[in-house]
Amino acid sequence: MLVVVFFILMVAVATLLLLHLAPQGGFDSADVIFEVVSAAANVGISTGFVSPGMCPAAKWLFIVVMWAGRLEIVPVIALVAGAARRL
Repeated sequence: MLVVVFFILMVAVATLLLLHLAPQGGFDSADVIFEVVSAAANVGISTGFVSPGMCPAAKWLFIVVMWAGRLEIVPVIALVAGAARRL
């Protein structure tokens, strides 16, 4: 249940950030949610929202979402918590 909650939380936060960072015409929130879930699940299906013309912050956000999806969410949280504890 923890993994599901973290996955939904990651999708929600990334979607809100992308809607704020990369407002592109012609795409609604369902397309952005689809892109974030596709990136987190490492599927590769796209609606065309992700493009080379995106702002660098949106590209980095997709990189982080893909990385967290590939490694799974709980180990990424443990890594971030361990790194924060050292600071």
